[in-house]
Amino acid sequence: MSLEFGSDGVAPGRFKDARSIAIDGQGHIYVGESSNGRVQAFDSTGTYLSEFSVGKDKSLLNLFADRNGTVYAVVPGHIFRYTGSTGVELEEMDNSDADMQKFYMDACISPSVARGLQPSAT
Repeated sequence: MSLEFGSDGVAPGRFKDARSIAIDGQGHIYVGESSNGRVQAFDSTGTYLSEFSVGKDKSLLNLFADRNGTVYAVVPGHIFRYTGSTGVELEEMDNSDADMQKFYMDACISPSVARGLQPSAT
């Protein structure tokens, strides 16, 4: 089964630079746009629900979500946690590595992890 929704543009339910997708435990679909940091939320049928931004000056590299609806946004050097249904920022995880050549490019979460994240720079 495949699901197709949205179209080109910047209005709600439309995409200009969509490059990442995450699905939480309730089937909500989160689509992230790289160049403008916008994250849109959809229900499991593709109906637009809401949106939030990780910051227009931030390049969104990837998204992932846990089973409880927490959305994690990866931007260079940081991972931000949001409540997916509201877009409220919960926490910012900074890469404190002094070597600026190393920074988060991607991340994932174990299905058994319900809360939090223990980042490990490699």
